[in-house]
Amino acid sequence: MKFGKVLLALMVGLSISVAEAANFADYAPLTLGSFWTYQNAANPASTYTDAVFDSFIFNGNQAAKYGNPSSYIIGYNDGSSVYLYGEGNSSGQTAFPNVISLGVITDGMTFNPTPSDLNNLNMIRIWDNLDPAQKAVYNIDPSLKNLILIAALSNSKNTSNLQNAIVESNLSGPFPDYAVTGLEWYQPGVGKIITTDVFATTGVIGERYNLLNYSIAAVPLPSAVLLFGTGLFGLLGLKRCKHTIN
Repeated sequence: MKFGKVLLALMVGLSISVAEAANFADYAPLTLGSFWTYQNAANPASTYTDAVFDSFIFNGNQAAKYGNPSSYIIGYNDGSSVYLYGEGNSSGQTAFPNVISLGVITDGMTFNPTPSDLNNLNMIRIWDNLDPAQKAVYNIDPSLKNLILIAALSNSKNTSNLQNAIVESNLSGPFPDYAVTGLEWYQPGVGKIITTDVFATTGVIGERYNLLNYSIAAVPLPSAVLLFGTGLFGLLGLKRCKHTIN
């Protein structure tokens, strides 16, 4: 699952307590030339790469593409909010009817990642706020701190499934009658670290990809362009911080 229409890799660390709200911009400041490679947990030979590429002006706004040339999001991070302007593929680009602006996160907030399709929502959870017993099923390393979870939801054909109770745990309703179709975890200073599909009809977990390695561009553009999205990037030869996830 690449619903990277939601985002992201951090260049700064931050401390978020259970009671505090996080800022979405802190989980999305991607710099041009950064990339993240993910490996299938069940089939190590299967990998994919997300990257930030092609800084440009889109409808009068500074933006970049996040994804790969065949499927990407167009957005921008100004340090306090993330703005999503549109999406594109090998055939062209489409502007969203309205700019999506994401700043301060409130636990359980929802937003539509693709305004052209009203059947989809994303829910953001502060990971520490979920019920510990229920979320243990995901086998997330407890040493990882200050994570957020982004759940992809859809009501196109299905209603809530097995994963909804976990995603919505310790959260006051009412909840939208959408089925969980994907899950992504994000870590400060790194970005997306785990992504998994969910079968909408049953709630059974599908393919899981874990972060294998990543490279975050350490030298921002002169205009401090911090960019947002998912995909395979054109690498610009900037000095990078290189990491391997063991």
